[in-house]
Amino acid sequence: MSSLSSSTGNANQRDLTWSPSEKAIARKAFDAALSRELHEVIQEAKQMASQITQSSDLWDLEHYLTQRRTEIDRKYDYRRGSSSFQDCEPTHGLRMPARLTASPEPARSGLHR
Repeated sequence: MSSLSSSTGNANQRDLTWSPSEKAIARKAFDAALSRELHEVIQEAKQMASQITQSSDLWDLEHYLTQRRTEIDRKYDYRRGSSSFQDCEPTHGLRMPARLTASPEPARSGLHR
């Protein structure tokens, strides 16, 4: 991922303010990634549930769901005013639109200090 820069050089993403349209794009990408991951968990849980034959299988399903919920809660922490979505891209494989991750030209950038 390219680092964002401002007219004064490289800037920490927490120092940047996203325009309303950039926030909307980021939120849509965030929601789509979360939806895909939840769909995968649902499919896996259904498969596991269909194979339950004894009580230990039930607790295995419960453990799986608890573990996945914890992972997803950490991975998809979207708080207004934070850069949590952007922060999770390098470590979790989420993809931001190229125009939001490329180094913008200072005069034409949608990002403000």
